[in-house]
Amino acid sequence: MTLLRLSLKKNMLLSLPKSFAKTFLSANYVRPIWLANAHEKLDRAVFASYGWPPDPSEEEILKNLLALNLERSKDTEETPP
Repeated sequence: MTLLRLSLKKNMLLSLPKSFAKTFLSANYVRPIWLANAHEKLDRAVFASYGWPPDPSEEEILKNLLALNLERSKDTEETPP
């Protein structure tokens, strides 16, 4: 799709009422396979950088993020301004 066509579609959607545009996009959007693969590859790279398993559950992700956040907040409290 050319840039002009994308721009025209964007402008058309922006001119629609927000509720209609949101419904239209959510009902008709299908994520391209290449984009889904790119997200999965990025997720695995981020998990590996933190030393997490390659496919953690959502609960494990939240638990790990909370632990990191608590650790960082302790560092901030201990550092004088």
